[in-house]
Amino acid sequence: MFVSRSTVTLHRAPDYYSKNVFVPENLEYHQPRGKHRSGFWLEGTPYVALDNIGAGAFGVVCKAMDTRFKKPVAIKKVRDAYKSKSSAKCALREIRILRELSHENVISVTDVFMTGSGFEKDVYLVMELMETDLHQVLRSNQSFKEDHFQYFFYQLIRGLKYLHSAGIIHRDLKPSNLLLNGDCLLRIADFGMARSGPSSRVAPTESTSARTSSVGSHLSQYVSTLWYRPPEILLSMGEYDTQVDIWSAGCILAEMLLRREIFPGKDSYSQIKMIINNLGTPEKKAIKKITSPDIRDYIVSCGPKSALPFSTMVPDASPDARNILSNLLQISPWNRSSAEQILKHPFLSKWHNVNNEPSCSEKICREIQEIEKYDDDHIIKGLESEERHFGMFRGNFYEIENEEDQTKKEVEEEKVVQSSVNPLKTVLNKFINKKRKN
Repeated sequence: MFVSRSTVTLHRAPDYYSKNVFVPENLEYHQPRGKHRSGFWLEGTPYVALDNIGAGAFGVVCKAMDTRFKKPVAIKKVRDAYKSKSSAKCALREIRILRELSHENVISVTDVFMTGSGFEKDVYLVMELMETDLHQVLRSNQSFKEDHFQYFFYQLIRGLKYLHSAGIIHRDLKPSNLLLNGDCLLRIADFGMARSGPSSRVAPTESTSARTSSVGSHLSQYVSTLWYRPPEILLSMGEYDTQVDIWSAGCILAEMLLRREIFPGKDSYSQIKMIINNLGTPEKKAIKKITSPDIRDYIVSCGPKSALPFSTMVPDASPDARNILSNLLQISPWNRSSAEQILKHPFLSKWHNVNNEPSCSEKICREIQEIEKYDDDHIIKGLESEERHFGMFRGNFYEIENEEDQTKKEVEEEKVVQSSVNPLKTVLNKFINKKRKN
């Protein structure tokens, strides 16, 4: 089902590029002079911009062609990164996190470079191009069954187990940040809002009490993710940890089952009310942790509420699906299951394989935590260091090969998995083909 990192063999790229010489006349794709209509300035690089395909919290993304290998890639651009400390810090954080991680269900950065001069520099992150994302799939009229979504959800939780074992909290999980390709592979993307460490403190702009914050604060970055925001942040409960991602994953699973958002609040207060109306009044221990008197008063004003049964909330879901949701959508984060526990749930028994659900060998949180303390000079030096790091390896590329010593048992297991995935491939590719025609 998944390609092991041990099967990756390193090869040298053509000499012309390892010498940092770009020879467009020898290539099928020619780099146009100046800025492409997509707004991406790629002259002097081996990439040719094709079309804009999306936008993240701190950048826009275009489809491009890597002219060295005739391979399409996605390039994320953080514009004028040096002019905004928050943008530059998010770019550095995302690059450093993804450089350290290596997992099939986490997007990887293959190159980093900058264009411009002085403080007018754009930062570019080159990544694997995925064909669509879960948001587009859920908004389509393509028919999917519950067992189709099981596989997507399994990969999400498999990726979260790895991230959380590395000490990384994504903090911005939503369907549009879950990328998919025609092989039904799911990758978690957009780590611009990620944090590290066993716990983080809720910033004033992350809680409901910050709804009067000025435009440009972090609150503006949370507006689009309101529906997936966990109660501990909405209720300003002080510190939070990896369980914020578990809540978001629960909202995403419910959305897959319903084909609509489960908690589509219009603002932070309506979001809180919607959660309470469905899941009941928070327990006393949770209310005591709320640091904002206004939020505590608001919860009291909602009156005592009992939780609705999940058979009412997701009426067409299977008993196992309802049960796993009850382990994810808990107002109190300490009552939610961990990613490792979720993988063992009967809902995912078809896919669960403890030998194919790796943890990260070491936590990378210490280095990421240091970024939060960086001043302007350290952030700039950090980005320049990352550019040099990727520049050293820009003459290399990876080619996937099967290990010669792969056992017969592993081959048979792969056949079993593929036979299960193939029906989903057929359905997903119908959607992708329709998307291409449109």
